[in-house]
Amino acid sequence: MKCPRVPPHCDPLKARSYPVIVLLLTIFASAASAQVFKTVLSFPGGTEGAEPPSASIMVSSGNILGATSQGGDTACSSPLGCGLIYQLTPSGSETVLYSFGGSLANDGASPNVPAINPITHQIEGTTSGGGTNTAACPSGCGTAYAIDSDGQETILHAFAGSPDANLPAGTSVFDTAGNLYGVSFYGGGLNGDTGHGTVFTIKSAGQESLLYRFKAPPDGTNPNGALVRDAAGNLYGTTTYGGSGSCNNGFLPGCGTVFKIDSSGTETVLHSFTGGSDSQFPTALVQDASGNLFGAANNNGTGVIFKLDASGNFSVIYSGSLASGINNLVLRPSGGFFVTLISGSSFCPSGCVAELQPNGNGYKPVLLKAFDGIDGNDPDSLVLTKGALYGTTYQGGSSNLGTVFEITP
Repeated sequence: MKCPRVPPHCDPLKARSYPVIVLLLTIFASAASAQVFKTVLSFPGGTEGAEPPSASIMVSSGNILGATSQGGDTACSSPLGCGLIYQLTPSGSETVLYSFGGSLANDGASPNVPAINPITHQIEGTTSGGGTNTAACPSGCGTAYAIDSDGQETILHAFAGSPDANLPAGTSVFDTAGNLYGVSFYGGGLNGDTGHGTVFTIKSAGQESLLYRFKAPPDGTNPNGALVRDAAGNLYGTTTYGGSGSCNNGFLPGCGTVFKIDSSGTETVLHSFTGGSDSQFPTALVQDASGNLFGAANNNGTGVIFKLDASGNFSVIYSGSLASGINNLVLRPSGGFFVTLISGSSFCPSGCVAELQPNGNGYKPVLLKAFDGIDGNDPDSLVLTKGALYGTTYQGGSSNLGTVFEITP
């Protein structure tokens, strides 16, 4: 059972049958008794934010830095607010650093995960909406922004839609000079078409350029989030659709890809998913210290965690119904992964946080937290710092508008 948006007191635990509880205990090994869970903040809506978007937090100077897709300035183009950037202490004290005004104010709306520029030390990132109204985007195609220590915002770039980028998504990264790199789900199209998405860079002074415009399959289409940048300046990411696979989801052809873009803008498709044993529609992507890439892909109730080694060799390292719900991966220091699982599965009706511990040639799943709606629903963001996991849920909590939580594994 998935909680409805209202009423906020919905409790999925009351709807679970005994066999479902048995299934949950069967799939997961017993969690360590020393683990501790706490809700750091339940978003109340209004000026304090609501519904943190996918991959919406990071940890900076011991505090949580995050974004919400709604709330903030209720005078913006959305009556629910256009989202905000907040800082949160581990004890739960929230400070709103900036509230977005939306396209009516030529400002951004619905921010993605913020980050700290290593050179300017400003908060920078992208918004998936807002900016300047164009024919391609009546409510704006998104922005790139910077927020200084006084809370003053500068729009670094307002995206305009094809041939420019449209709908920036996911986590941006920086190079050592402080230049920002990101992806857009749409845009980059020529001759008036919507485009299949882009990889863009924005110089610290605000100049934008497109490193790559995705083409029709067999190229990947519609990049969907977290970019990874290695020491040589190569960028890695995933596309939701496209590639040489034959998946037909009713929206766009292809099963998705993992791609690489070198510093000159040359793209290489490292893997095209087939919808078979390698699954389809990849989501998360992380890189270890040896240059190996790991990610998750999902396919109608089953899924995989995959590995691409530094030589580009693809392998499936974990598969099964548990993997079908993974939307975020965090590397465990001693091997394996911490993962978030979306709501709606038979063993995690409101979503879970789990760990996959190395176990011989495989991984042993250990449940860390099964959400019940009251303490959160639909976990997504997850970061590890100083032995503690911090994350967000998109819904649930005291107002059913999302939470920030902490787990000590």
